[in-house]
Amino acid sequence: MWLTFLILGAPNRWAPPPERKPLLTPDAEGNVRYADENAARHPRSPLEPLFRALFYKHPDFPIQDVDIVTDWQNMLNLLLIVTVGSNHRFKAQVEIVGGKTALFTRLEDKPADVNQGFTGYRQNFLKAYTAKEP
Repeated sequence: MWLTFLILGAPNRWAPPPERKPLLTPDAEGNVRYADENAARHPRSPLEPLFRALFYKHPDFPIQDVDIVTDWQNMLNLLLIVTVGSNHRFKAQVEIVGGKTALFTRLEDKPADVNQGFTGYRQNFLKAYTAKEP
């Protein structure tokens, strides 16, 4: 039996600077950090941007053939539990649509937060060492 997955987004790809490593500065206070940007921007329907983008690029996409729709963070969480047997906890809402398609919607306590004081180097590290896929 084969399952067809539709996964929203992708993590940035590893792209370290070609020469000297930049000195990182702490993430700026007041910057917004997203745990789930789609949920922060579209709280009533976090998967809507996926479907809008998909049908804009591929209007005839056979969505009825897809078994599971999720984002990459849910997939990573599920893989952690299955492969490592981790005690990792996460929340997701699962809806069955059309009798066979499972929609996994990630549920974050805080989909977005504003940096207050020193919060680390995460955002500036990602800017310096990774790149978004085109």
